[in-house]
Amino acid sequence: MPTGVKAPVVAAGTIAAPPAPDSFIDKPRAAVLRMIVRLVLWGSTLRALAATVGAWAAGTLSVAATLTITVLAPAWLFVLFPTWFAWRAPARLRSRRLTLVACWLSPLVRVRDLCGIDVFLEVCDDRPFPAPRHVPADAWTALAAAVQAERQGDAARADRIVDALACLPGGARFPWLARVHGVEPLLLAAVRRGDWVAVTRRAAIGRGRLVELYQLCAAGQQGAPVDAGTLWLRWALAPRRRQTFALVRALAARQKTPVSVTPAPAMTVEEHATTVDPRVRHLLLLARAARGEVVLMNEVFALVAAWRGHLDAAGVARLQARALELEVRDGAGHARALRDAVLDELALLASEAQGQLPSAAPDTLAGQVAGLARRRLCEVVEAALAGLGADRIARVHPLEAWERWLALRALLERVEHQAGDVALTTLWHGGLRNTLWNATCALFNEHGGRAAWVAHAMFVWVADRADCLGDMSTALVNRENARIALRADAT
Repeated sequence: MPTGVKAPVVAAGTIAAPPAPDSFIDKPRAAVLRMIVRLVLWGSTLRALAATVGAWAAGTLSVAATLTITVLAPAWLFVLFPTWFAWRAPARLRSRRLTLVACWLSPLVRVRDLCGIDVFLEVCDDRPFPAPRHVPADAWTALAAAVQAERQGDAARADRIVDALACLPGGARFPWLARVHGVEPLLLAAVRRGDWVAVTRRAAIGRGRLVELYQLCAAGQQGAPVDAGTLWLRWALAPRRRQTFALVRALAARQKTPVSVTPAPAMTVEEHATTVDPRVRHLLLLARAARGEVVLMNEVFALVAAWRGHLDAAGVARLQARALELEVRDGAGHARALRDAVLDELALLASEAQGQLPSAAPDTLAGQVAGLARRRLCEVVEAALAGLGADRIARVHPLEAWERWLALRALLERVEHQAGDVALTTLWHGGLRNTLWNATCALFNEHGGRAAWVAHAMFVWVADRADCLGDMSTALVNRENARIALRADAT
């Protein structure tokens, strides 16, 4: 069991009662102040509006016009106008300060979200991500980190954050305005580089008319039939119509083009060579992996099968005989070193490939490569765990700790997919469980309410993973930890 964390109950690894959350403003006083300012401001505005309209109309307005002016217009002005001005007004009228003031006046924005919105606006203005002591870890700052990753060219990091936001545990806060306005910059970045798969993934966490338009465009760009009338209707209802007009027009015109199929290309000389010589296939596969292209597991083990006649006992004996003919010193050692080098490169390719490692006998070449690949995956996980030690994680910002955990979680999913449940169970009981459990406890105990949103997600993940692996005691304690973190996040 993890130790070293103060706990209010007997079970080790639980978290202590959270310290008072740091805040740049007294939340109850801020809520009262906001309400007073809103009542005074909107009351004065409505009084002036009613007096002006009454003097102008002189009793000639109909019932519908009167209800519109006295009921609908004030409701829109009080509830929706601040956030409309903050996010939809012309760019020349908006600034970071005015946006924050509008959000402060809006009843749709909670006081606790204002700091995260400020961080998001700073990042959207191409400023560095702030790291002050009072920056919280919440949905707004997570989206700010994703926008920063996009602008730095790290789309994989942005996708990890998006996937984590799509799988938040029950009760975790993801405000509606963050789903609408916080997701839009991520969609625009994916649209600009033509990554329609990423647009689909990111639209899944978003809400609003513009998000729905991009979701429909992404489906059409990926080959799904899209009704032109529905497409133009979504465009007409969505904001930013001038920016999206060219995209919608091109997609609507493309729907009228007849669909054609593409035949397989003829085999080139280079591809023909790869079917004959495993050395050529080996080099080409390494080059593809170095360029970041997708390598499939069956391609790697087809290459392993092609190497079998060269690296089995008879093949190594032929190498040794050739070394003797050339009078090479220690020919047997050189032959074994060459075989080991090829196996290491094949294991590296297998550990990075997409697909599941085969279950071959350990004494076969395929079994040796699969075993080396599993060992390499375990070493990568252990290296990633070094950054999640309890002593290190307590010194970093909660959002940075969350991103480290996201990277580890993505790596564990790859290990589970490639190496199977046995490798994951070995890692879990070999230190993974204790490291993640203690890291989350240390993070929450150090940062309190500012880390509650992150700690809640991490505790729930540890509990769910423990359930899958049959570790019931870990699951029970971490679900209680998650409830404590959720209560702290709600305060």
